[in-house]
Amino acid sequence: MKNKTALIITLYGNYNFGNKLQNYGMVFVLEKMGFSAHTANVVYRYRSHYKNMKSFCKRLLIRVSAPKADREREQKFSKFSNKYLKTTQKPYSTNAAKPIEKYDRLIYGSDQIWNPTCFGDSNLFLGYLGDKNKNIAYAASFGISALPQNLQDRYRKGLNNFQRISVREEQGAKIIRQLDNNKSAEVVIDPTLLLTREEWISIEKMPKDFHCKNYILIYFLGAMDENIRNVIYCSAQEYGLEIIDIMAKDSPYYAIGPEEFLYLEQNAALVCTDSFHSCVFSFIFDTPFLVFDRVGVENMSSRMDTFLRKFRLEDRKFSGEIQQEHFMHDYTLGYSILEWERKKSRCFLEQSLGLNSMEGN
Repeated sequence: MKNKTALIITLYGNYNFGNKLQNYGMVFVLEKMGFSAHTANVVYRYRSHYKNMKSFCKRLLIRVSAPKADREREQKFSKFSNKYLKTTQKPYSTNAAKPIEKYDRLIYGSDQIWNPTCFGDSNLFLGYLGDKNKNIAYAASFGISALPQNLQDRYRKGLNNFQRISVREEQGAKIIRQLDNNKSAEVVIDPTLLLTREEWISIEKMPKDFHCKNYILIYFLGAMDENIRNVIYCSAQEYGLEIIDIMAKDSPYYAIGPEEFLYLEQNAALVCTDSFHSCVFSFIFDTPFLVFDRVGVENMSSRMDTFLRKFRLEDRKFSGEIQQEHFMHDYTLGYSILEWERKKSRCFLEQSLGLNSMEGN
């Protein structure tokens, strides 16, 4: 019997590690469930009344660096997409509204597809590409704590296009209840967390010319305060560790792809980051990490707060200094919670996809 087909509609680009790897995670899970999964090749169309959208996306997804390094990084991301994601040849505009008939299910998410700072007027992410009976939102994220008043009617109408809705953060579920008392959204885990440590290790790759034995990995999507930088570098010197900053222009590790990113996350002595997905992979790989408040872009702490609270990782928040205890950790309780969350999230997907329960498999 021919496999059913699914189209994943998510943020698409060749710059952001977390975005690309959550996309891979969604493909991986859907294919394990018997679907042939493709990813929509999203082409962004900016409208003039979102003046900050271009600059926001540039800061978040495209860190300006040496042109050669940018090209090399993008080539590795493109290679990863071609190898794993089965991207559609046809591009889909964020302003598209014409329904797609050829897929059995349309999966919207994960990542910040409902973040109004970037995509507040997007027909694509608000369910207009598919019949309501085909549309499923999985771990969709608003990325903010509240919707602007002028967009609430638009989102309220868009949510009616979905058969079932799940979100990544508790605040997202609250926003949906505020928009419509008759609607509810289940809080599920990010697709990256549905895969095991071994499943991620199977695709990781050591960076070219990698020579570090013990290092602190730095991955900041927002600006890094100079005081924070000094704390991290002084701690590295104190504990005899090297520094790998994968967002630094002059770093030999800037021009890496998602597979190399996984390797660096797994093997770090400590990860210092303001990235949600960097924290997620540190947790998956049993790597010590410290999470810092993001500077320079709109506050997106809701998803981080949900993640840290859910898995009892509140002690991984940076509190002013790096001490020896931060290089030690015990995620045992978090991993037991993760097993339950995986079952719950898979159950949501199975029911939404019309599959029989796979409990016990």
